[in-house]
Amino acid sequence: MRAIRGCACRGAHYDIEAELAGLERQASEMREAKANILDLKNYRKATCITLGLMFFQQLSGVNTLIFYAKRIFDDAGSTFSSSTSSVIVGVVQVIATYFSTIMIERAGRKLLLFISVSVMAVCMFTLSGYFRFQSSHDLSNISWIPLVSFAVFIVIFSIGFGPIPWLMVGELFTNNVKSVASAATAICNWSLAFLVTKCFQDMVDLMGISSSFATFGMISLIGTIFVSVMVPETKGKTIEEIQMELYRTQIRSPRETAAVEA
Repeated sequence: MRAIRGCACRGAHYDIEAELAGLERQASEMREAKANILDLKNYRKATCITLGLMFFQQLSGVNTLIFYAKRIFDDAGSTFSSSTSSVIVGVVQVIATYFSTIMIERAGRKLLLFISVSVMAVCMFTLSGYFRFQSSHDLSNISWIPLVSFAVFIVIFSIGFGPIPWLMVGELFTNNVKSVASAATAICNWSLAFLVTKCFQDMVDLMGISSSFATFGMISLIGTIFVSVMVPETKGKTIEEIQMELYRTQIRSPRETAAVEA
């Protein structure tokens, strides 16, 4: 009775064979031995996309803003104290993270990524411009700009480039390699986070804080091109449809590949 109802919902002429085959294939993959890191070579495009998203996520400069927030607000001469500004940004981040779960389900992943990285670039360029003119102009009347740019950056990051790259890892890879892909992208992400945070002070000493923010802004600007060209829309698509879009063919599991080669 349950199967008949399912067919009725899809229509009298719905062909369930392809759907059943896909479910059987996914179940078979879950029973297989876990893949290793070398199996990612069969998923080059998905690996490139996920590592690229992690690259632009960390090199957007988000961790430098968070870890150096007090110093940035002190240097900017904001109307609010650095402690108050940090609290405001923290509250905004919590609220934005809550609403991000709703927006991700309603809007497309690719659209949110594009909007997120675009606005992040604008915020970084705004901070860069503020610190550039601060030394030669009196900016006391617009000392609120760093706080607003900072808050907008955190909000848009929490909605888009914060959670979605991690979500894409689970949507671009088949079940048998998800654990390996997750480990590889996590290693990449945290290595980049350490590198950027460690080197930020050296960047400021070498080129100044304005040029440092401009560098992050340029990286995010390049990220808009990456999202537009490389990242597929995965909202509402099955793993089979995503694999077909990425590779124009069905990815074989390691067991199927070994059988064909034999």
